[in-house]
Amino acid sequence: MKSLSSTLKSNYLGYFEVAALSLAMIAPTMAISFNTPYAAQADGAAVPLAFLAAFVGIALVAVSFFEFSKVRPHAGSLYAYNSLGLGLKAGFLSGWLLLGTYVTFTASTAAMFGYIAQVLLQNFGIKPPWYLMTLGALALSTYLAYKDIRLSARFALIMEGLSVLIITVLSLIIVVHGGAGGNSFKPFEPSLKGWSGVGFATVFGLLSFAGFEGGATLGEEAKNSRKLVPWALFGTVIVAGTFFTFGSYAQTIGFGLNHIKAFQTSGAPLNDLAHRYLGDVAAIAVDVGTTISAFACVLGSLNASGRVLFALTRDGTVGTSFSVTHPVHRTPYKAIFLVSAVSFVIITAMYNVGPSNIYGEVATLGTLMLLVGYVLINISAIRYFRTQFSWIRHRIIPVLGALAMFWPIYSSLYPVPAYPYNILPYIALVWGVLGYGIVHVKLKKDPAHAERMLQLEEEAG
Repeated sequence: MKSLSSTLKSNYLGYFEVAALSLAMIAPTMAISFNTPYAAQADGAAVPLAFLAAFVGIALVAVSFFEFSKVRPHAGSLYAYNSLGLGLKAGFLSGWLLLGTYVTFTASTAAMFGYIAQVLLQNFGIKPPWYLMTLGALALSTYLAYKDIRLSARFALIMEGLSVLIITVLSLIIVVHGGAGGNSFKPFEPSLKGWSGVGFATVFGLLSFAGFEGGATLGEEAKNSRKLVPWALFGTVIVAGTFFTFGSYAQTIGFGLNHIKAFQTSGAPLNDLAHRYLGDVAAIAVDVGTTISAFACVLGSLNASGRVLFALTRDGTVGTSFSVTHPVHRTPYKAIFLVSAVSFVIITAMYNVGPSNIYGEVATLGTLMLLVGYVLINISAIRYFRTQFSWIRHRIIPVLGALAMFWPIYSSLYPVPAYPYNILPYIALVWGVLGYGIVHVKLKKDPAHAERMLQLEEEAG
C-alpha cells in the first residue's frame, strides 16, 4: 500500500490544467517562431503543407496515447503504457528515454528563454545577460512546480493562451490583407523538391508537436482521468495542429510566394511580419508572446520531467530517493529539484556555445529520444489491444503512426548532419543503453522485483 509521502494529489486537476501542460510543452508560439524558416529551406513555399502532414502524423501517434491513457493513468506515461504491451524492460526503457527528453527540454527552453527575453528587453534599452535571465526562469519555474501543480498549470495556460492569441491575431490580419501577393492554394502543393522536399520539411513540423503527450504525466492527479486525460491530449493536438497549419500559411503568404528567400533566411519571421504589417509596437507584442511561450515550456517540461522521475524511482529500480512527495503540496519536489539542478549544469557546461545553440542541440537530442518512444507506443498498442479490438484504432493507425515517426529518425542519420548534430543520435543511444542496462541488471539480480514493479503500476493506475 502506498504511503501519503509517495502519492500525488489525486482528483485535483481539471481538463484545462491537463491540456495546459501539453500545450505548454509544445510551446506553439515559440515553435512556429523558429521552425518555419527551416521548413521553407527544405521545400520553399510548401510550409503549410508540411505542417499539415505533420499534424496528420502526430494525430496518428496521439491515438495510441488516447487508448493507453484510458487504460492506465500513470505519472510515468510511456513507462506504464509500454510496460503493458512490450513488457517491463521496454516500459522502463521508454520511461527512461522520456525522462531524458523532458530534462533536455527543460534545459534547452530555459536557455532559449534567456535569449528571447534579452532580445525583448533590448527594445527598451535594457541589456541583461541571457544567462541571468535563464537562471531566473529556471528558479521561478522550479518554485511554481514545487508549490502547486494546479497553480503552475493555470499559470502556463494563461501565458501560452495569451501568446497564441497574439500570433493568431497577427496571422488573421496577414490573411485578410492577402499577404504580399494575395491568398493562394500554392502553399498546399509540393514546391521546390516535390514530395521528397515536403517529407523533409515535415520533420520540422513534427518537431513542433514534440511534448504534446506531456499531460499524460498528470494521469494520477486528474479528475476522472481515464476520460479527461485522453481528450485533453487529443484536444491539444487539434488546437496546436490548426494553429500551426494556419500560422505557417499566414507566414508563407506574408512574405509572398515570390519572396520565399526572405522567409528562408529570416531569423525571426513573426517579428519581421509584425513590423511589416502592423509596426514596431506589434513586433514587440510578438516578442512578448514568444518570451512567455518559452517560459511556459520551461515550466511544463519541469513539471512533466519531475513526475516521470518520480514514477521511475517509485518502484525502486533506480533507488527511491526521488519518489517522495511534499507533505503539504503533494508535488514530487525532490525530483523537481534534481531536474532543475541537472538543467542548470547542462546550461552552465554549454555556456560558451550560446543560448540558441544550446536550444538547437539539446532540444534535438531530446526530440530524438522522444521519437523512439513514439514508435514504441505504437508497437505496444498493436501488441496490447487484443480484447475490445478495433482494426482501425489498434492496427492500421498504430502502423501508420510508427511509420510516420521513422522518417524524422532516418533524417537525423542520413545524410549525416554536421557536427555536433551528427553525434546526437549516438548520445541518445548511450542514454537508452544505460537505462536498459539498469533495469536488466536489477531484474536479473532480483527477479521478484518484477512483481513489485507490476504491483506499483497497478496501484498508481
